[in-house]
Amino acid sequence: MNLKLNSKNSSNEAQNFAELTASHLAYLGGNITPHLTSPTEYIDLEEFFVEATNAVFSDTRLTRCLEYWISRYGKYLSPSKIRTVLGKTKYDPRVLGYFIELIDGEKFKHGPFKILSSFIKRGKKSEPLFSHLPRPKVQGAVWKKYGLIAPLFNREEEEKNLKHMSYIVRNVPELKYRIMGMHIPVADILAYLDRNGEASLYRIAKETNTAYSRVHRVYQKHVRPCQIVNL
Repeated sequence: MNLKLNSKNSSNEAQNFAELTASHLAYLGGNITPHLTSPTEYIDLEEFFVEATNAVFSDTRLTRCLEYWISRYGKYLSPSKIRTVLGKTKYDPRVLGYFIELIDGEKFKHGPFKILSSFIKRGKKSEPLFSHLPRPKVQGAVWKKYGLIAPLFNREEEEKNLKHMSYIVRNVPELKYRIMGMHIPVADILAYLDRNGEASLYRIAKETNTAYSRVHRVYQKHVRPCQIVNL
């Protein structure tokens, strides 16, 4: 997404950021109606995940839909790619901790997501996630652990908040190839080509947040042979 936020952003800029996040989420399978049109180019999933940590403070509907999306699709994300994005993108370390626990629970400290532990921070004091709304009667314990007061997340309402898997298969190559079990670099290159068409390997590497050497190696070994066969 390449969305840039800083402490001087106005409320209008924050709202625009939330609306752009919503449009990306709707494309990626969130059952939410955005004000903006769907994106027409490739979306890097790890970049979307990291930048979404900044978008949860203004819109309860967007936040709830993000929770369901991460709960279902977070297992397909790459911890190492998330770490790469964290090194160059503004994010909220408290929300990041909550998002990762949605994916892997407390066990993330011992699994592949443990490499992100140093990027996570708990708030020194509790503050409401939605400062413009009354405090929720039933608060989420995991949110509170990271110093944020927000409604409890009810996993049982997933069907209402996410589009059917058939939508993903038809429309979202960024997720489709990963769900099919493809190695993430292969899946990302194929998804990028599906969405954007032909491009230089340098451009693909930059927009998929992957080292050029790896993109070149994967393309030559796995992608190019398939393109030749399909000619």
